[in-house]
Formats: sequence, C-alpha cells, structure tokens
Amino acid sequence: LGETDTITIDAGVTFARRLADECHAIEAERLLTKLVATSRRVHGPDHSCTVYATSTFQNWCSVRGVVVK
Repeated sequence: LGETDTITIDAGVTFARRLADECHAIEAERLLTKLVATSRRVHGPDHSCTVYATSTFQNWCSVRGVVVK
C-alpha cells in the first residue's frame, strides 16, 4: 500500500486521532492536513475517504477552537 491508498489514509486519520488524544496536537494537525490534501488530490473531494478525513479534521479543529477556511 502506498501513501495515497484509501486504507493508508484511513489508518493515518485514526493515528492522528490517537496522537491528539495523547496531547500531540501539533503532530496530529500536521498529519490530518497532509491526509486531507492527499485524499482530495488523488480521490477527489466527494470520495468517502476524503469526506472522512475532512470531517475528522474539522471536528478536531472545532474542539480546539481553530478556524478552518
């Protein structure tokens, strides 16, 4: 599996959530940002993998009080 594979991206999102749970917010944010961008570029904005990564990132940002544009 490569870094653009949907399984890899989904696993990365899960890992980023665990990083955030363990107080590694900066690393989690960087990883989620990369995963969302990769998934959008490779799979498109409406693909389930992209939607999952994007919604996870937006939810996480709202908890932290970060504004996503």
